[in-house]
Amino acid sequence: MARRPGRPRGTTVPIADRFWRFVTKGRVNECWLWEGSTSGDGHGRFWNGKQTVPAHHVAWLLKHKQKVPKGYYCRHVARCGEKTCMNPVHLYLVKIRSTKGKVKK
Repeated sequence: MARRPGRPRGTTVPIADRFWRFVTKGRVNECWLWEGSTSGDGHGRFWNGKQTVPAHHVAWLLKHKQKVPKGYYCRHVARCGEKTCMNPVHLYLVKIRSTKGKVKK
Protein backbone atom coordinates (compact mmCIF):
# COMPACT_ATOMS: atom_id res chain seq x y z
CA MET A 1 0.00 0.00 0.00
CA ALA A 2 1.37 3.38 -0.97
CA ARG A 3 2.01 5.99 1.70
CA ARG A 4 0.01 9.21 1.51
CA PRO A 5 2.20 12.10 0.35
CA GLY A 6 2.73 15.22 2.43
CA ARG A 7 3.67 13.70 5.79
CA PRO A 8 7.08 12.38 6.78
CA ARG A 9 7.16 8.64 7.49
CA GLY A 10 6.39 7.78 11.12
CA THR A 11 4.35 10.90 11.89
CA THR A 12 0.71 10.78 12.88
CA VAL A 13 -2.12 13.25 12.57
CA PRO A 14 -3.34 14.41 16.01
CA ILE A 15 -6.68 12.89 17.01
CA ALA A 16 -8.36 16.32 17.18
CA ASP A 17 -7.36 17.11 13.59
CA ARG A 18 -8.59 13.73 12.35
CA PHE A 19 -11.83 13.99 14.31
CA TRP A 20 -12.87 17.53 13.35
CA ARG A 21 -12.34 16.74 9.63
CA PHE A 22 -15.53 14.67 9.84
CA VAL A 23 -17.61 17.44 11.46
CA THR A 24 -19.50 20.25 9.74
CA LYS A 25 -19.45 23.02 12.34
CA GLY A 26 -22.15 25.65 12.61
CA ARG A 27 -22.62 28.50 15.06
CA VAL A 28 -22.03 27.91 18.78
CA ASN A 29 -25.67 26.98 19.52
CA GLU A 30 -26.24 24.94 16.36
CA CYS A 31 -25.71 21.23 15.85
CA TRP A 32 -22.32 20.30 14.41
CA LEU A 33 -23.05 17.29 12.24
CA TRP A 34 -20.89 14.19 11.94
CA GLU A 35 -20.10 13.29 8.32
CA GLY A 36 -18.12 10.11 9.07
CA SER A 37 -19.29 6.53 9.54
CA THR A 38 -22.27 5.72 11.74
CA SER A 39 -23.46 2.74 13.74
CA GLY A 40 -26.67 0.84 13.08
CA ASP A 41 -28.55 3.12 15.50
CA GLY A 42 -27.38 6.28 13.73
CA HIS A 43 -24.68 7.51 16.14
CA GLY A 44 -21.32 8.60 14.74
CA ARG A 45 -18.40 6.15 15.03
CA PHE A 46 -14.70 7.09 15.13
CA TRP A 47 -11.49 5.05 15.02
CA ASN A 48 -9.29 6.41 17.85
CA GLY A 49 -6.22 4.47 16.76
CA LYS A 50 -7.02 1.45 18.93
CA GLN A 51 -10.75 0.82 18.57
CA THR A 52 -13.96 2.24 17.16
CA VAL A 53 -15.73 4.47 19.70
CA PRO A 54 -18.87 6.63 19.75
CA ALA A 55 -17.95 9.90 18.02
CA HIS A 56 -19.77 12.07 20.55
CA HIS A 57 -17.55 10.56 23.28
CA VAL A 58 -14.53 11.88 21.37
CA ALA A 59 -16.17 15.33 21.14
CA TRP A 60 -16.61 15.19 24.94
CA LEU A 61 -12.98 14.12 25.41
CA LEU A 62 -11.62 16.91 23.22
CA LYS A 63 -13.68 19.57 25.01
CA HIS A 64 -13.24 18.39 28.62
CA LYS A 65 -9.81 16.72 28.35
CA GLN A 66 -11.16 13.54 29.96
CA LYS A 67 -13.01 10.42 28.87
CA VAL A 68 -16.64 9.86 29.74
CA PRO A 69 -16.32 8.50 33.30
CA LYS A 70 -17.24 4.90 34.04
CA GLY A 71 -20.83 4.69 35.21
CA TYR A 72 -22.02 7.59 33.01
CA TYR A 73 -23.62 8.02 29.59
CA CYS A 74 -22.80 10.93 27.30
CA ARG A 75 -26.15 12.26 26.03
CA HIS A 76 -27.43 14.98 23.72
CA VAL A 77 -29.51 17.79 25.20
CA ALA A 78 -33.26 17.64 24.54
CA ARG A 79 -33.28 20.68 22.25
CA CYS A 80 -30.80 18.87 20.02
CA GLY A 81 -31.53 15.14 20.08
CA GLU A 82 -29.53 14.75 16.86
CA LYS A 83 -27.56 11.49 17.05
CA THR A 84 -24.87 12.83 14.72
CA CYS A 85 -24.38 16.12 16.61
CA MET A 86 -20.81 16.65 17.83
CA ASN A 87 -21.19 20.13 19.34
CA PRO A 88 -19.73 19.77 22.87
CA VAL A 89 -22.21 22.40 24.12
CA HIS A 90 -25.01 19.95 23.26
CA LEU A 91 -23.51 17.06 25.28
CA TYR A 92 -23.92 16.25 28.95
CA LEU A 93 -23.33 13.30 31.29
CA VAL A 94 -26.00 11.17 32.91
CA LYS A 95 -25.31 8.67 35.68
CA ILE A 96 -26.25 5.13 34.65
CA ARG A 97 -29.21 3.84 36.64
CA SER A 98 -29.34 0.34 38.09
CA THR A 99 -31.92 -2.16 36.82
CA LYS A 100 -34.17 -1.21 39.76
CA GLY A 101 -34.40 2.40 38.51
CA LYS A 102 -32.26 3.87 41.32
CA VAL A 103 -29.17 5.91 40.64
CA LYS A 104 -26.00 3.93 41.31
CA LYS A 105 -23.82 5.33 44.07
